Amino acid sequence: MWQRGIVFFLILIGVFGCGGRNSNQLRVVTTVPVLADWVRQVGGERVEVHSLLQGYEDPHNFEPNPRDAKAVELAKMVVRVGLGLDEWLNGLIASASNPKLKVVTLAEGVDIIKESEEEYHHGAHHEGNPHIWLDPEVA
Repeated sequence: MWQRGIVFFLILIGVFGCGGRNSNQLRVVTTVPVLADWVRQVGGERVEVHSLLQGYEDPHNFEPNPRDAKAVELAKMVVRVGLGLDEWLNGLIASASNPKLKVVTLAEGVDIIKESEEEYHHGAHHEGNPHIWLDPEVA
């Protein structure tokens, strides 16, 4: 679990190290506000962070608008959860004319909270519980 966190922070450090003190802030787009907070904590003044969701929307049913598409297109990095939580982001990434866009999916390489058999059959998260930030060991 902690290996994925190290990889995430190494990616951020690598991107931050690409410029000098006078370089512009790194534009990072996240899917949910908690990820925006994590990126701000790591990047500090070196990042300009925008969360596509503001906290009151349901990430499972979110419908991005043209402003969201533009934010992804202008970003240097997108940080997402994965596990189907932010599947709608795939279209924004595909349509962004930004070949240098780095996409970090935090659920890759993380031990996922498994759903019970009953939850699985009631249409819950088939890939596992994507709310990984709620697990203190993962967060």
